[in-house]
Amino acid sequence: MIVDIRELAEAAGRLSATGATTVDDPMAGRIPVPWTVGIDYRQSGGGYIFHAAVEGAIATACQRCLVPVRHTVRGEFDLMVRRGEPGDGGDDVVFLAAQQYEVEFDPFIHEAIVVNTPMIIVCGEE
Repeated sequence: MIVDIRELAEAAGRLSATGATTVDDPMAGRIPVPWTVGIDYRQSGGGYIFHAAVEGAIATACQRCLVPVRHTVRGEFDLMVRRGEPGDGGDDVVFLAAQQYEVEFDPFIHEAIVVNTPMIIVCGEE
């Protein structure tokens, strides 16, 4: 998902998108994970602050009994976008050069899914 900040006409608003990423599954190798994301944004100090809520669905096999199971993964992340040279902003700050206007959200969405995916997915507690 790419957001062109020139298209953000309002000082605050909401964006949404769907897509897919792949994750490593110990039972099936690399599997696709479809996702949806809702992103709230607002202008702040010459930049933008984004708060994203991601939801994905993993279709795999139960690691106990091998029955097909679908597991919903939810995660959130915050991202600040500013102009200038990369500095001491940390991992949640994206710096844009003078003629750059697009922000790539896919790596952050992928990370939110991977971090919030359990190591062991089972079909039930029993």
